[in-house]
Amino acid sequence: MTLLIEVKNLTKRYEKNIALDNINFVVNKNEIVGFLGPNGAGKTTTMNIITGYIAQSSGEVLINNTNITDEPIKAKKNIGYLPDNPPLYPDMKVIEYLNFVCEIKSANKDADLDSAVADLLSFKQIKVMCDVLLKKYDHLDVLLNNAGAVFDVERKLTEDGEERTFQLNVYAPFLLSHLLLPIIQKSKSGRIIFEGSASHKVAREPDFNDMKCEKEYGGQGNYNLSKLYLIWLMRHFAKYLKKKGIKNVTANATHPGMVGTNFGHNADKGFLVNMIYKIGWYFSDTIDKGALSEVFLATSPKVEGISGKYYSNKCEVEEPKEKYYTEENEKKLWDYCVKICKPYITIEE
Repeated sequence: MTLLIEVKNLTKRYEKNIALDNINFVVNKNEIVGFLGPNGAGKTTTMNIITGYIAQSSGEVLINNTNITDEPIKAKKNIGYLPDNPPLYPDMKVIEYLNFVCEIKSANKDADLDSAVADLLSFKQIKVMCDVLLKKYDHLDVLLNNAGAVFDVERKLTEDGEERTFQLNVYAPFLLSHLLLPIIQKSKSGRIIFEGSASHKVAREPDFNDMKCEKEYGGQGNYNLSKLYLIWLMRHFAKYLKKKGIKNVTANATHPGMVGTNFGHNADKGFLVNMIYKIGWYFSDTIDKGALSEVFLATSPKVEGISGKYYSNKCEVEEPKEKYYTEENEKKLWDYCVKICKPYITIEE
């Protein structure tokens, strides 16, 4: 029989916790298969890996004999996946949405697209992905650090032993920006963009003696603080570029405003915060509007040579909330990032 899905020795680790332990199975053509198990068995993790949403720690997944890690676009053209909360765009009619998805699925026929996949909750996987990009491309014009998440009320550490909100929203952009800087420098006008959030304005006071959040943790609270850290990180990165004499690369941050997506809706952040997300969705901007400031920073000649600034969703320079900012705090955050990423980069101040 024809194998449509083949899972080989699939393993996923989060620090000391093993979510998947060397699992194997196949799905043949014309089969209808139910994927059953108790909560916490690893069903969602497995589906996320099969669909290319997250990366495995080891093992491989073949979709119609195509490796989801090596050739994700080709593999995903053979996948239809409907999660619990479908990622629908409410400003589209049904037929418009279907046409939109079909257009994306076949975009690589005419467009020059490429992809590289890494689990940004793993420093090791970020390093592997960046090594591939460094070998494959002679320059990179824009790095948009847009990946991020707000997690639920349960504190969890990554396989690197760091609090997962901070690792995804702060440390991953730090590591990506440094690892890819050699080819960004080869651009005529390299631009590094950090995706912020207006929620940084309500961030709690930082505690650099509790970066793993053993004393204080909250899903939304850590997200807010991570976005404050990201602004400080951007500022220091701009100073780092200037000190190194790198004049053709800039670093800026922006926030998109409240955008009508499913971001944050799948995490249990507590009853009150969950309700705020649901109500706020009805007052959100469209996705096109949410992308305006990112596109502006990536392409506009108006920001040529400008670095270390924070831009609003109206594409204007905005002063972030400075309640907890000091140059000393900025340097503490930078030094912590350097320390935990030391196995993968060498940074000389």
